Amino acid sequence: MSSDAEIKGRRVTIDLTAAAALEVDRLRELTGLTTADLFRNAFSLFRIYVQARERGEEMCIVDPDDNHAIRTRIELPVVLSPRIATDDSAASRGAKQ
Repeated sequence: MSSDAEIKGRRVTIDLTAAAALEVDRLRELTGLTTADLFRNAFSLFRIYVQARERGEEMCIVDPDDNHAIRTRIELPVVLSPRIATDDSAASRGAKQ
């Protein structure tokens, strides 16, 4: 396994539809984030989503003004591979057994 000092960043290039490019521009204007920071945040949310699914949990948006009622249950078209697990998810599964 590589140490943190050996891990290098990676440049990623993706093609966006015109609609997606407009949405990126809208979100950048709304938040003041750079495109890179916007995608870093999106990656972080996706990582959190996958970790929740590995633990058998759901990701939801709740309304803090309505007794934390669930407003949106987030479902993404992702099928998790049963043979790949993070240390966090393996530890949490062991704690639940």
